[in-house]
Amino acid sequence: METVGGDGVNGAIVHCLLLSRELPLVVMGEGDGGQLDLDAVRHVGPIEGSRFWDWQRHARVGLVLAQGPVQDNESSKISYYLRTGLPIVCERPVPNAWLVEMTKAGAVVDYDDVEGLAESAARMVFSPPRVDGVGEYMVQHHSWDVRAGLYDAAFAQARTLRS
Repeated sequence: METVGGDGVNGAIVHCLLLSRELPLVVMGEGDGGQLDLDAVRHVGPIEGSRFWDWQRHARVGLVLAQGPVQDNESSKISYYLRTGLPIVCERPVPNAWLVEMTKAGAVVDYDDVEGLAESAARMVFSPPRVDGVGEYMVQHHSWDVRAGLYDAAFAQARTLRS
């Protein structure tokens, strides 16, 4: 079974992905599922971290949707998906969408471009990009340890400037 994962998916995207392209969609998280067509979408709700990896292992595409036309916070999903070699379709307002383009591990589409998102997801399912070395790159350059090191250095510099 091909699985496309994401959260916060609106009804138009669901219908476009599932009904016109016959791609099953699994949605996770606490978001309002009231607009989801539960005949076409498997909504599993909030899940524990260990169960997330079980779902992701069988996924074919990860969807990363923006919170709106402007988004100020990064999506950690991009890092998780890239570390495990899962192709991604991401909306452009997500600040770290550049990682998807830089690694060539998926597609970035304009915000609210339902058709572009559906076409890109279908393309990733049926003709996935090569993701050789992407996981290793992410661990070396974008792991939590690397990020913590950057924050430590910035905090140390700030303390030095205060002295």
